[in-house]
Amino acid sequence: MILDDYGCALYSARVEETSNHPFFTCSFSSWCWRLLRIHWNQNLHCFDRIVEAHRDFSSRMLREILIVTFWAIWKHGNKKGIFKEELALVLLRAKPSLKQELEVWLCNIR
Repeated sequence: MILDDYGCALYSARVEETSNHPFFTCSFSSWCWRLLRIHWNQNLHCFDRIVEAHRDFSSRMLREILIVTFWAIWKHGNKKGIFKEELALVLLRAKPSLKQELEVWLCNIR
């Protein structure tokens, strides 16, 4: 695909936006992960980062957290959403067995 600009969509940075950039190395996504207290090993491939994250979180919660966070980052990058609002909305869609645990987790990051 040929585009006029391959730079970061969120910031007019001179950083090439690869498939890895918006979700892991962009200033905005880095801020999101710090807010959620998820620290990625930048030396690992994307898949290996997610595998490593299983050690830091309850595996029941990790999938839900990652899905909503990746989606919120993507939507924000496309100027269609706000991160914290999206996280709150996940509670409406959460599995009943995870809802209380996710509510506690969300309250702790605000």
